[in-house]
Amino acid sequence: MHPFLRIVNAAALATLCLAAADVRSTTIEISFVATPQGGAAGGAVTAGDLKLTDNGKDQPVTGLWKVTPGKRASLLPPHTFSNRTGTEVAQNVNVVFVDGVNTEWRNDAAARAETMRALQQIKPDERVAILVFGKSLRVLSDFTDTAAAREAKVKEFGAGSPSAFPTYSDMVLPVNLTGRAEMYEEQQRLTSTYTTLQSIAAMLKAVPGRKNLLWISGDFPLLLGQPDAGAFRTRSQNGALGRRDAAADDDVQRTAKMGYNKAADDLIRVLNVAGVAVYPVDAREVSLDPHRRQSHVNSITSTGAGEAGTINDIMKHLAEQTGGAVSSGHKELRDDLRGALDDAQNAYVLAFTPTKLAEDGAPHKLKLQAKGYQIRLRPVYYAPLPPAPPGDATARLASALSAPLDIPEIGLTVRIEPDRAAESSLAVSLEIDARDLQLVRQGEDWVGVIGVGIIEGNPAGEQFGRQLQSGGVTIHAPDYQKAMQTGGGIQFDFKVKRDPKATFIRFGMIDQKSPKSGSLSVPL
Repeated sequence: MHPFLRIVNAAALATLCLAAADVRSTTIEISFVATPQGGAAGGAVTAGDLKLTDNGKDQPVTGLWKVTPGKRASLLPPHTFSNRTGTEVAQNVNVVFVDGVNTEWRNDAAARAETMRALQQIKPDERVAILVFGKSLRVLSDFTDTAAAREAKVKEFGAGSPSAFPTYSDMVLPVNLTGRAEMYEEQQRLTSTYTTLQSIAAMLKAVPGRKNLLWISGDFPLLLGQPDAGAFRTRSQNGALGRRDAAADDDVQRTAKMGYNKAADDLIRVLNVAGVAVYPVDAREVSLDPHRRQSHVNSITSTGAGEAGTINDIMKHLAEQTGGAVSSGHKELRDDLRGALDDAQNAYVLAFTPTKLAEDGAPHKLKLQAKGYQIRLRPVYYAPLPPAPPGDATARLASALSAPLDIPEIGLTVRIEPDRAAESSLAVSLEIDARDLQLVRQGEDWVGVIGVGIIEGNPAGEQFGRQLQSGGVTIHAPDYQKAMQTGGGIQFDFKVKRDPKATFIRFGMIDQKSPKSGSLSVPL
């Protein structure tokens, strides 16, 4: 990549005075589902129909949008791509999370075939991305794929083609061990699951509208209840209770369970802050062990169902706490998935502006009612926190660049075409939405510091030509007001050498003066 950033002294930039900003109240957006009671058809809900309370205090609804389930036609010119739709706030986003870490479907052709049939229930016009969770998190199909492209990828994935996609045999499920070894295996599984779900929530946080996470899994490793000092036992290989280390193992198990309780609570909080509604889809019926009805998290729970509850209890808890739903009782997995997707038919997004909302991250209890409708929404939202330090620029840029889904926190628009002067090169025009950056005034100009990364890759996980740069950006005074009104305002033109094995190019970007980041993947 040719240098395209004008390097400035970041330390000197930090000493500049921030421009005066308007003091504004925080607007909270909440998605919810309103189903007509008694099976009536019902009309569209209006703001006047709603009664909203925040910690018991009435709040006027200042905005209400009906979610549009389908895709929207792109208004961008040819060869131009963006990480934002440019449409109204009430878009519907579905992420199907195929969980191969917590599901026993390796070497099970029938299970693979049933999962593929379920994925084929996605309608051509639905805005859906499919992620596969195994040794790593990979995109099987992105939001921008056509129906034909998505169907082809699903079929190739189901066939287990190692040349293009991770196969089921790549996915990991811990073996059944005993005692501390088993706890370590389960700790790895839970940690990997929680970290992955948090990363998906982070990618979806800046996406407006209704965000649904359809989690297809044979196990949902969240713990319910509190540790019980008398409930822990360790078993040897032959099933007998261990004696020598029983007391020590009890302490280890109790401590582990306390940590897992907190980790599960933290995960639900992250999902709520990002506005992600979870729809657990039970895949146990396509597992190698269809009779198992308890969570695999067995070495840190009491014997039997106990206070840990069944998987059904955990699914219900996860859905209720995030505003999603459990679609179950069908004969086949495909019907469960279809039920979760259809839930958006009655979805809305509302906005309200609480008075004197402290930046303390505290939970606020929500209650919403509408006469003639059954309302479902997450029970709490969290107050914002004070701005956090940006963190290490290199790590943040690498994270934005590796994100499997586009991150729209910083708006990016890219025009990319073959370079007329060289067959192996691409001519790139990158435009950044200046409204998303922290800019400071320097004389008559406005300046900031950003980091930009570019990488080429393919679905097999190969990467080529990774390049990272950081430097300053400047908007001259005559252009600043226009940039604040219409977006854009910062543009770079450069050339990139195309690798013949690459099928996409990904752009990642961070604002070095704030925690914001953005990313965009463009097919080649």
